[in-house]
Amino acid sequence: MLEFSTFAVIGLVAGCMYALIALGLVFVYRSAGVINFGVAGFATLAGFSFASVYDDGGRSYWLALAVAVGVGVLAGAASERLVIRELLDQGTTSASVGTLAAVAVTLASITVFWAPNPRRIPPSFSAKGVNLGDLVVTYHQIAAMALTAVLCVVVWALLDRTRHGRALRCMAESRQTAMLMGIPIRRYDAVLWAAAGGLAALAGVVIAPQTGMNPGAYTVVLVKALAAAMVGRLVNPWLAVAGGLVLGFLEAMVTWQLPQYVGLRDVLMFLTIGAALLLTERQRTVA
Repeated sequence: MLEFSTFAVIGLVAGCMYALIALGLVFVYRSAGVINFGVAGFATLAGFSFASVYDDGGRSYWLALAVAVGVGVLAGAASERLVIRELLDQGTTSASVGTLAAVAVTLASITVFWAPNPRRIPPSFSAKGVNLGDLVVTYHQIAAMALTAVLCVVVWALLDRTRHGRALRCMAESRQTAMLMGIPIRRYDAVLWAAAGGLAALAGVVIAPQTGMNPGAYTVVLVKALAAAMVGRLVNPWLAVAGGLVLGFLEAMVTWQLPQYVGLRDVLMFLTIGAALLLTERQRTVA
């Protein structure tokens, strides 16, 4: 029972990693109709910035977190101003492809300013945790789960319960209609992509102690997060988080029960995407 509980917690924490990135994908897609592959680059840049201040510089955790989030916000705003703004006028597909350029530039910058060698990031909190019988859940694991829950509520409330969310969703449906309604789309674009960068930065700081850091560390996480976001059809934050948690849990169970077939974890990712696509198509057929 203890072994099952240990792997279950590991799986749920891994699921939180996927869910946090998936929330960033849902946030941008539902607000702009764009699949933001750049979230992986923003998270990686924030992770290295956090490590430079917290680990290398010996500064406080909260200062390092503030710097990392600030870097993410600036990276998101810069990508909107230099890449996304012009491409959005050509359509959301062009803008989605453009986010790949943002990833490439960000990862190249990381290679220039930081050595490309992998590095470990210390946990955000003490290695101690809460004792649940013989099981110990670390404070970092608790923080990852709590942050996932909080950000899910924030994204849902912002998009579904505020006038700003309604304006963003209107922009995602038709930018021209939004302009005719008097919505300042340029201003919303700037704020949206800056916020997306900040959200990715938070995810990057939480994920870093689990995965370690190298320029391509989050690209694998991004693919699995995309699978989780597909469960929510890229528009439902609750289902995206649920998809991430289920995927992480199933991966942990495969690692526990079938360690000789660890490659099955990647198969689970594609099965998740396939199931999400089939379910979406079935719902459209019924409708």
